Amino acid sequence: MIAAAVVVLLVAVGLFVFLGPKGSETPAEPVRVMESDAEVLTKLSISDGGDALAAASANGDVLVWRLPGRRLNVVGKVTDSPATMLNWSPDGLLLCGDSSGLLRSWQQPELEESTINSPRVAVTACVFRQEPADKQLLLGLSDGRIVTIDASETTLRNSGHPGVKAMLISKDQKTLVSAGSKGRIIWYNFKHDEVLCTAADHETEIAALAWSPDATQLVSADWNGELRIWDAKKRESVTGASQSDAVSALVWSENQIVTGSWDGRIRVWSVESNQLNLSFSIDTGRPIHSLVVESSGETAFTVSGDRNVREWNLTKPAAAE
Repeated sequence: MIAAAVVVLLVAVGLFVFLGPKGSETPAEPVRVMESDAEVLTKLSISDGGDALAAASANGDVLVWRLPGRRLNVVGKVTDSPATMLNWSPDGLLLCGDSSGLLRSWQQPELEESTINSPRVAVTACVFRQEPADKQLLLGLSDGRIVTIDASETTLRNSGHPGVKAMLISKDQKTLVSAGSKGRIIWYNFKHDEVLCTAADHETEIAALAWSPDATQLVSADWNGELRIWDAKKRESVTGASQSDAVSALVWSENQIVTGSWDGRIRVWSVESNQLNLSFSIDTGRPIHSLVVESSGETAFTVSGDRNVREWNLTKPAAAE
């Protein structure tokens, strides 16, 4: 009887060890931690030339690191409202919008601050359109409107979304692609002032859009963790994939797509022959609020709601999911 009881006990212990909770994965260590005095960094943007990295906070701070030296400049704090948008223009103008509707700008290299007149509604997306005769700034607002600002006037129109979440401008500058809070993607033609196509392949809010390097495709990602690749000309979904948590940031670099997520993982996806496959992931140990990738595709930067920007190497695969 005693021997039988011992066997049962050993079997039970074995099953507990096998089926019981496993230890969590040890988070990876970043290549570098870039410290600041801003307490809640939530937005990142890297300049087109790759020579400047900007971060914005939930407390109104805006910071710029000069790359590759990582020299820090504190460029602005005139508000305590959380940043809702941060973006560089092709000619080096940094824009930051916040939840109060304030829109601030800084021009490289001096980074002198100015404000831009716009409706006092939170700006959630921004693109720059280079017209033959003039430049246009297009702002997506949290109330669903799109503002077009140029040298002569400011115009507003409805986007077709309850709230605009992301925007892209086509390579030929003729088409605006916008994504919104109801999971729709809308293609709009400037010349004819009309909607070309509306797609509703996402079931929830779309968090981000990104062009492929050759601008023949784009990728969309949502809060359910769904990713879709679209043919830019046909405006049709060609493939998709899913991850286990919401996508909070998205970059298409060379032949790979990089996502950041609330579960703290950087995921690197390979794109070949219209197939999207997870190559590897990195557990950063912190929810990722925003992520950018250097043009080489080898380095990613993330912010996670604290005072630091973390730098990650994307060339050394970690354990895949």
